Amino acid sequence: MPQKLFYILMIDSYFVFCYNIFKTKCCKKGGMVLKKVLAVILTVSVLMGICFTGTIFAEDKTVVIACSDFQPKDGNTSGKTVLEGLVNSLKNEGITSADGFLCCGDYDYEYAETKQGIDTVKETVKSIVDTDMVFVQGNHDSAVGTDGISESGNNDPASGKYGVFVINEDDYMWYNSDEETIKNTAQNLIDYLNKKIRNGYDNPIFIVSHLALNYNMRTKYDGDGKHANYIFDVLNEAGAKGLNIVYLFGHDHSNGWDDYLGGAAIYLEKGDKILIAQNSQTEFKEETLNFTYMNAGYVGYYTGVNSGVDTALTVTSFEFTDKELVIARYDQNGKHNLKSAGVRNDYQYESAYSPNTTVYTSPRTVNLTSVTDTTPIENIIERPQLLPSEKYVKVTSLDNLKDGGQYLLIYYDSDPDYIMLPKEKSENSRKGFDLESTSAFDKNIVTGDYKSKLWTLNKTNYGWTLESDGKYVKLTSTSNYKITATLDNTATEFEIKGENGCYIFAGEDYALNFNSSRLLINGYGYESTPAYFHIYEYQKGVELKADKTQSGIDCEITVNDIGKDAVIIVAAYLDEKFVNIPKVISSSEKGTKNFTISEEADTLKVFVWDGLANIIPLMVSEFVNLD
Repeated sequence: MPQKLFYILMIDSYFVFCYNIFKTKCCKKGGMVLKKVLAVILTVSVLMGICFTGTIFAEDKTVVIACSDFQPKDGNTSGKTVLEGLVNSLKNEGITSADGFLCCGDYDYEYAETKQGIDTVKETVKSIVDTDMVFVQGNHDSAVGTDGISESGNNDPASGKYGVFVINEDDYMWYNSDEETIKNTAQNLIDYLNKKIRNGYDNPIFIVSHLALNYNMRTKYDGDGKHANYIFDVLNEAGAKGLNIVYLFGHDHSNGWDDYLGGAAIYLEKGDKILIAQNSQTEFKEETLNFTYMNAGYVGYYTGVNSGVDTALTVTSFEFTDKELVIARYDQNGKHNLKSAGVRNDYQYESAYSPNTTVYTSPRTVNLTSVTDTTPIENIIERPQLLPSEKYVKVTSLDNLKDGGQYLLIYYDSDPDYIMLPKEKSENSRKGFDLESTSAFDKNIVTGDYKSKLWTLNKTNYGWTLESDGKYVKLTSTSNYKITATLDNTATEFEIKGENGCYIFAGEDYALNFNSSRLLINGYGYESTPAYFHIYEYQKGVELKADKTQSGIDCEITVNDIGKDAVIIVAAYLDEKFVNIPKVISSSEKGTKNFTISEEADTLKVFVWDGLANIIPLMVSEFVNLD
């Protein structure tokens, strides 16, 4: 039974009970007495109702406390003293207990005592909150999952009263040095928020990160936030669909990085403007916010380097019902501005944008909204591209040549370039190999269907032979010093010479030569006028070999390069029906692996999954039953 209904029924029962007693006792004394008694009962009941509606009937309220950067320069003892003062300030303002705690990273100034810092914070705030505590990894902290650092991603409390998504330093890092990781973080955020959208979640969602999203001089000099657009675009799209998002951060408490936004007190709300880098340390874009954006409150130190900037150490509180979210910031003396006036960062020669001088006082009320658009967030993050399952890779070192490998030979010392074909050509008593013009081989990796033009290189004691369909390139001297190049059962052994991708094929007496007048490749005097080639290796992203044996199907799979963060799936089929997935391999596990399939199967299929939504068939290997 709902709590409100319970107390309403309780009051009603009380009224009926009193009425029956007094009716029994007083009815004999006359109606006037009964009326007076009933009036008293009604008065008491109304007063009780007012009491209950003012307390028990009040809407349930959830309280969350947040801060960042507990990293006092002179040790945890002094840091604890500062934080204790802020906790007392909360208590003096009526916040004596909370349902959750969020801290946005950095728990030690010297990079070595993350656990001690987190333990000190826990001990200091436990008089207000000791459950549902989230500690984000900062750039001074230990590895995720150790020393009290929270795991990345979904950290929603069991109560479901609010959402928490953790973006650790590993996910969105100092210097923004790994764009692909940040894109993956944004994609994980999409997956999390899409579930909230699908479920029509209308409670506050806290995105807690160490790094900020806004552009500043730290972006220009160090790269911090240069890929913030990936995360910002996801959050802004989710906010536009009706989710109630609050982004909390820390990190920027030195060098005046965020002084232009308010220094130690930054708060922006829906409709406010924010500068977001566009995958660049110098290019940024002014965006309009669809969510709440603020620093959680620095509790360790804030270095003031520009005149007039707010340097206060603060914590923030979030009190909310199902209708509104009340946000406040507190310093040692009580309520503090949520946002102070920004000042120019002259210390770091800031000039490309103006300070935001808006001031927001505490508290600030945010009306909670419902999801208005339940379509999922899509097409914001470019998905990782799988490399083609077949490609041609330029050989840049002779050490990379493989015995039995297949290669294209591109004669490049002309305009256009030519592919040397495994096809004989005769022209005016000259015999050699035909050429096909091309303009495709101006890059290191080429795709397309060139398999009919491949040569096989075989290693010998002297050097290499060139093979096509069981025949070998042979250079033969004829009358008038004509050197023919033909496919034969015997081979000319070539020494491949050159560097930086430019190679010649030199036999013991003759070398491959470009005959420009007849457009073919034949032979000529030893290295006097050789043909210069680019060599391109034919590569499959994944190669699978298999043989049926008495014990099962023995498989050998070779993983070359199919792209980053992909998964290779081997699936077994029998009579065109799926049987099992006997092998799953990460694309990072390059090289050859062996495994055995015990199930009966007549077909193996290899699939590549990009880890997100795309899955493509890569190759099929057919099997027949062994007698």
